[in-house]
Amino acid sequence: MESLPKFHDANIEVVGFSPGPRKLTIGLVQSDGVRIQLECESVAGFELSPFCEQNVLFEANLYPIEEIPQHLSSAVAGVASQGLQQGLWVLELDASVGLGGLVVAGSFRTSGTLSQELCSAGTLQRSVGAWVLG
Repeated sequence: MESLPKFHDANIEVVGFSPGPRKLTIGLVQSDGVRIQLECESVAGFELSPFCEQNVLFEANLYPIEEIPQHLSSAVAGVASQGLQQGLWVLELDASVGLGGLVVAGSFRTSGTLSQELCSAGTLQRSVGAWVLG
């Protein structure tokens, strides 16, 4: 696990879920004004705290399902309604204020100015401040 530093102090402005493709989309604005859309695909489950007037992230952490920390294990087990299958990833949204929570999904990617695939089934490598598919 590594924190995803580009999400530090990002403001969450939009959250949307599409049940057909099981896709959760989170619209973020970084502290420098750059807009990013975080797309969580093949969502196995999620639990988010209430959306408030201010929704600022302290950090976002991404874990392979096999490496979730002990303090998150019971919460993750409660979120993934179909069980914790190999190949899933857990996104922890650690909030400074407002919305935070957990998302369990098959892949995560960003779109917008900083478009990149963060993870999917396969191997991740650490590369210059971001997780990328290896």
